[in-house]
Amino acid sequence: MSKPLWAIDDARIAAAAEAARVAKAAANLKRRRDLAASLTSFTESAKHGTYGTYGWAGGSRVNKSLYDALRVAAFLSGWGNLVITQGGLNGTAVRASANTHVGLDVADVMSRGRSLADIKRFVHYAMLCGVIGFIRGSADDNIADGMVPHIHFVRVGAPQAHPDARAQIYNKVYGYAYGGAGLAGLPSANWFGPDREPLVLWADSKYNPKNGWLPA
Repeated sequence: MSKPLWAIDDARIAAAAEAARVAKAAANLKRRRDLAASLTSFTESAKHGTYGTYGWAGGSRVNKSLYDALRVAAFLSGWGNLVITQGGLNGTAVRASANTHVGLDVADVMSRGRSLADIKRFVHYAMLCGVIGFIRGSADDNIADGMVPHIHFVRVGAPQAHPDARAQIYNKVYGYAYGGAGLAGLPSANWFGPDREPLVLWADSKYNPKNGWLPA
């Protein structure tokens, strides 16, 4: 006896739903494995006399604490491919970046083609991972600086950073902690991004795997 059409349709719907569930689970497993691989494969293979140890992310010099925090924030926000266009120890960027890339604990991440909502979501999770992200080059910001679209990240505490980079967070006139956009040359510019979060160190972040967090 053949099954009624409604039963066949229900079976097809159930099969499609199960296939979608399996595909989603497989994709999430791959994301978790990719994150774990990126955190374990990144090593600090060199040392600067002033700013400490670092490794390479593409062609950029980045210290591991900052790299790990950004990778986890990218995972949490669903950012996907993390492209670091500039790290630290970049003496050629002194004039353009006001010394902020002279030391470590800083990185620029490409944001071209990303929606403002996605950018703010990434910046939000970066805050929770102990990194402050300054949105640059967005047509929606309050700066109109004409920069290439990117997010300029500075690690909270920034023990390996140049003082000018730390000032982007802590300066009482233009620092993030006081509602500023981190621009010494435009101190009146206000913070542009998601709601500010209390400052937290990566070492203390609930999303630091060393504190027991596991990607879900």
